[in-house]
Order: sequence, then C-alpha cells, then structure tokens
Amino acid sequence: MDTRINEWTSKLQSESSSGKLLDLGNWLQWLAMDVVTDMAFGTPIGFVKQGKDIGGLIGSVQALFVAPTAMVMLPGVVRSPQLPFIHLSYLRNRLI
Repeated sequence: MDTRINEWTSKLQSESSSGKLLDLGNWLQWLAMDVVTDMAFGTPIGFVKQGKDIGGLIGSVQALFVAPTAMVMLPGVVRSPQLPFIHLSYLRNRLI
C-alpha cells in the first residue's frame, strides 16, 4: 500500500507541476482501485501510472450503480407504487 501511495503522490506532483488542473476525485478512485487490485492480485491495474480509466473499467462499475443509487436516494418513490399491490394481495388471501 505504501508503494501505491508513493507512486500516487509522485504522479500528482509531476502532473500538477505542468500547471494543468487535476480532478482529485478521479485520482482518488484510481489510487483506490490500484491499491485494491494490488492487494487482491499482487499487481495494480495501473490507473495511477497511466493517469486514466484503463479500458473504461471504473466507468462501467459506476454505471452499475445508477439504479441502486436512485433507490437509496428516493426510497419513498420506489416503495409507494408497491404498497397498493401488497395490500391487495393480502386482502385476496383469506388465510391471513
């Protein structure tokens, strides 16, 4: 993990010395993914080294979370259409 953090800080220093603006959110995601893959597989994917989302991997993972995020942020909207159907099913069942 120390190796990944040292690689990340040196890469940030070299990128920022050129004067261009850096999106720290992207860099933190790339660091996290490199640390996790280094710990899991013994080698990082190389997001930090290349300074980009390699093969669109992070983008595809983020795309999977669109619907669950909406459900978490708006639970009443997701739950309210289901309630009438639940109540109707209980009313039809004479055993309850």
